[in-house]
Parts: sequence; structure tokens; C-alpha cells
Amino acid sequence: MNASDYIISSDQAWKDQEDLDSLCRDRPLETPELFGPNAFYGFDRVLKTYCALPAHRPLKFVIPHGLALDSEYLWEAERRSDVPLILCYPPFRRHVYLRQTNKLVLPGASPFLYAKKVLEAR
Repeated sequence: MNASDYIISSDQAWKDQEDLDSLCRDRPLETPELFGPNAFYGFDRVLKTYCALPAHRPLKFVIPHGLALDSEYLWEAERRSDVPLILCYPPFRRHVYLRQTNKLVLPGASPFLYAKKVLEAR
């Protein structure tokens, strides 16, 4: 799969808005991810596309969810996840993951930066 498999056109976006009730309804999260929240915002798809990994292959690390507004807070779901590694960004969060989990912590970047590279390569 490549980026164009996931990115809709502006025409499709406008068409989807004709039925806002359908567009906004709750849906179950269907993902092969071991840490389900990796699929939020398409983060898993972006990294798999960037790394040329198959879409069905689950990532074996935590992709941090959202902004960190507190330098010491750790989302309990990240702490409890069964995966052995955290792709840490921003760098000031590293000490929190090291202190509050038993996971390997590797530096990374926001998936939005990888998405930019994927889109530039189209």
C-alpha cells in the first residue's frame, strides 16, 4: 500500500460531508495493532507506509498519543501496553517513559513529520 491508498480527494471529502450523521457516528476501532491507539489519526499507516511495511503487520511499539501538556504525566494505556518499546517524541518526554515504564525508549518524531515525507515522495 502507498499513501494514495489512504488519502482521499477534496471531492470525496466534500461528498462525505453530505451525510454528517454517518460521517460523525461512533465506529469500532478495527486495527491489527497490538497497541490499538497506534491506529488513532492513521499514525500506524503513516509509519508503515514510510517504512514500506505491510499494512497488516502490527507495530511492536507505542506511538505516543497526542500532545504532552504535563512533563510528568504518562497515559496509563501506554504504561500498561504489552509492547516492549516506545517511539519517544518530543525528547523531553524520554525521562518520563524511562522512569515510569520498563520499556525500551527510542527517539522518534511525530508521525505527521513522516506523513510529510511520504506525501513529498508522491
